[in-house]
Amino acid sequence: MREACSRLDIKLDVAGVAAGQPVARPEALLPSYDLVFAKGRAALEAMAVGAAVVLCDQSGAGPMVTTESFDRLRRSTSASGPCGNRWPSGVLEREIRRYDPADAAEVSRRVRAQAGLKAAVDRLAEIYEAVVAEHRERGPAPAGEEGRAAAAYLRWLDPQLPSAERFAGASPFGGGGGPCYPREGPRHSPGHRHPGGYGSGWCARPLLKLYLALRR
Repeated sequence: MREACSRLDIKLDVAGVAAGQPVARPEALLPSYDLVFAKGRAALEAMAVGAAVVLCDQSGAGPMVTTESFDRLRRSTSASGPCGNRWPSGVLEREIRRYDPADAAEVSRRVRAQAGLKAAVDRLAEIYEAVVAEHRERGPAPAGEEGRAAAAYLRWLDPQLPSAERFAGASPFGGGGGPCYPREGPRHSPGHRHPGGYGSGWCARPLLKLYLALRR
């Protein structure tokens, strides 16, 4: 990343827990950048303030999020995620050169419309109300049946989440990870940033073992 930014004469700023520079209020720093390298919630936050985002993490680099790729990338749930390019020469330079402020503004508008707090709360409330209504209609399930269903679900989930690291890489917009931001313009120096404070994943295996023990 440093090499790519250097070749394009972009100053690189780095921040985040892993870099020894945690940022308590990333939302105050994000608007200072035009371009961000990030994944997960950090990528969403960067897009929400209008920055263009190139998806990347420790495993490698991915594409820039554009209006054309936004829906596809947000639906992605592959274990490796979109950041499968192991930092080959030219990948980041190619994506950085795709920077388009107008397209970034449209992506930001879509993120704010689809991923805002109100939409998320409304969706959670709908799910909660649907579950409550179903419970009232069907009544409580027998404890044994409920435990077996939970165990079956966790058994299905466990192989897909063998480690917190793999879970963190499962979705470009949904997991942990910090952002990296270069900004070019007369008012701001370019940079790359990686704010801290974002969660990683979890592993289902301990819960699966608990359910299996309870079933015996």
